[in-house]
Order: sequence, then structure tokens, then C-alpha cells
Amino acid sequence: MVPGMNWERFTYDYHLDLTSRALRGHLITIEAYKEAALNLVLPPEWRSQLDKLNRVRVVHGTTALEGMGGSGQPRRPQEARRLRAQGTGPSGGPS
Repeated sequence: MVPGMNWERFTYDYHLDLTSRALRGHLITIEAYKEAALNLVLPPEWRSQLDKLNRVRVVHGTTALEGMGGSGQPRRPQEARRLRAQGTGPSGGPS
């Protein structure tokens, strides 16, 4: 707790101007980047690798990198959590 902070009297008054032209411009840019990212053209070998990693993620309930061991074999989610807690990345090195 912050010394001297009176949480009972604390207020936070924030207003977002949704009519701002700058905000609209940023939202349009975000949507454009999202659209571009979702429609990437990938070489066939990359696509098949990503498909394999996504299948592992779905089966093991982990992200693709957390779910793969250094050998490229699926890793149990418990092992991935243990390695993260130790500060070790998926391939045994620092994360």
C-alpha cells in the first residue's frame, strides 16, 4: 500500500473523446494492420510448420513455443510451466 494514500477518497476521472479525429485515424490504422496480419502470404513450408504448431497448441493447451521441447516434440503443459518458473525458455536456454 502506498504510504499516506487514502483509498476511500481516491477518485479517477477519465474521459475518452471518441469523436477525436486522431483516435479515428489510429483505429483505422490498427484495423488495416490487423487485416494485413490475418492475410499474410506465407511460403508452403512455413504454413505447414505453423499448422503443426497450432495443432500442438490446441491439444496441449499451450502456446506453440511453450508446447514444444528442444527436439521439436510436444511437451507436457506441466513441464512448460515448470521451465517458465525456472526462467528457462522452450529450448532449455533463457527465455
